[in-house]
Amino acid sequence: MRYICLECLKEPYLRQTLKTEQQVCDYCEMDRPCAALFDVAYECDRVLDTHFEPTHLDDAVVIYERDPAGAPLEETLGDLNVVRSEAIDDLVEDLNFLWFDRDSMENKYSLEDEAEVPWFRLRADLGEPVSSAWHQMSKSLQQEARYVNPTAMRVLGTVLGNIDADDTDDGQPVVIVAGPGTGLTTLFRARVFQLEQHLTEALGHPARLLGTPAPGIGQAGRMNAKGQPAFYGATTVDVAMAEVRPPVGAWVATAAFELVRPVRLLDLRSLERVRIPAGLSYFDPTTTAMAQRRDFLKTLSSRLVQPVMPDLQERDYLVTQVIADYLATREKGPIDGIIYPSVQRPDADCAEGFNVALFAHASGVVGASGKPLGKAYLREHEEGDTWIDPQIMEPRSATAPAAEGFDDVVDLPSARPDHSPETLKLVKDMIAIHEITGIEISRRDHQVRVHS
Repeated sequence: MRYICLECLKEPYLRQTLKTEQQVCDYCEMDRPCAALFDVAYECDRVLDTHFEPTHLDDAVVIYERDPAGAPLEETLGDLNVVRSEAIDDLVEDLNFLWFDRDSMENKYSLEDEAEVPWFRLRADLGEPVSSAWHQMSKSLQQEARYVNPTAMRVLGTVLGNIDADDTDDGQPVVIVAGPGTGLTTLFRARVFQLEQHLTEALGHPARLLGTPAPGIGQAGRMNAKGQPAFYGATTVDVAMAEVRPPVGAWVATAAFELVRPVRLLDLRSLERVRIPAGLSYFDPTTTAMAQRRDFLKTLSSRLVQPVMPDLQERDYLVTQVIADYLATREKGPIDGIIYPSVQRPDADCAEGFNVALFAHASGVVGASGKPLGKAYLREHEEGDTWIDPQIMEPRSATAPAAEGFDDVVDLPSARPDHSPETLKLVKDMIAIHEITGIEISRRDHQVRVHS
């Protein structure tokens, strides 16, 4: 049995956790508290299993005789800075002893002779345990309980509970602030109309009918249950229109809404680059849990925004709706909404064109429950001719009665169930009407082969 003192054992976590006894160190020959080198080898085996993958058995190496990726065992141990250099050869010897199966007479890493050395590289994905738990959560929500589901709360707490503290590899937070004085102050919303009458009505009260639907009347969406208010917007008109998928022949009304107060948004696009704090030890089990969560977060954005077929919306929107509810009601501070890329416009520049969904408590629109803006006209008529010229005629003063054709309603339902401050304000001079005359389709073609 070889012993190594805590001075020659470089790894901080192992120095604090390994059992020690007073011995003469085999490497500095000082009588000090020492750990058995075999115990160090055991911990190294665990770290190599968890955080690294062998590369010397890859097809490129075995079949095509290329050099393995990564680094040989000795260099890998040196990079981990486990022990002083004089102890690495002995550490390798103990590892080979651990890896040799006396029953099968085979080495764990299929080394045929003592001259062979395994090569290792960091694993690209440690997220499988969290991914498995996420799958069980999805299954539980669909088959067991949606509204009070301890499995969902536990998994969501693990994955998203500390999301405020996450940042990316370039130091940017994944929860950002949008609104006055920031780089994101205006959102565009689109709505499809098939009848001119309904479009004209919406133009008369755009804050209400082009903004957030009132509670109880909205359709289910990716981030809201049926009847639950939510504001789905985008940073460009083109992305907003693409997301509503209008049919040819329909009308689309778009309107700009200014954020009038700060909101906290989870940027799903940044999750692919979440990092764990620098300086953590691979030997610390909490580091493993952090790495597993980090690698799962890399896939979460694509999981949440993947296209959903209309027939499967009720089922596939369930998980994302529960996530929205969790984020909006977190004890550590609610998130007001999310930023996510457009699946309808994958060619859009993600830095410029992307979607923003604001949850119920942050989706109120100034004036949505008040009087109509005015009388709206879609067409002009003159001497038997007609053409599109949308206009809204506002009353001359704030005290003037509502325009003809509208009820003077002042008690419309609010889109803010908790009466939190309004978040959005209609930009009156940025309303537009679009006639849909054609649709461009991006596709992949796959020829069908017929066999006899």
